[in-house]
Amino acid sequence: MEHGTALAAAIGGGTVRFTPNDAANALIHADPFAFLVAVIADQGVVAERAWALPQLLEERLGHFDPGRVATEPDSVDLLL
Repeated sequence: MEHGTALAAAIGGGTVRFTPNDAANALIHADPFAFLVAVIADQGVVAERAWALPQLLEERLGHFDPGRVATEPDSVDLLL
């Protein structure tokens, strides 16, 4: 993230955009867990969907707390 931000600044500003969804990008930038989930999802899913997944999960679950996600696997399975 830092490297991407530095590169963006070097060519005139802006932020790294992983998906057209602004809310998803904001979550990925703000939450390291969201970034990690998106990186893992990007291995087998269309990139735009993978990078929007953390925001989608947060929206549907009402949170994106790693501890709660880990203890609620059935809730996550239903969403995917």
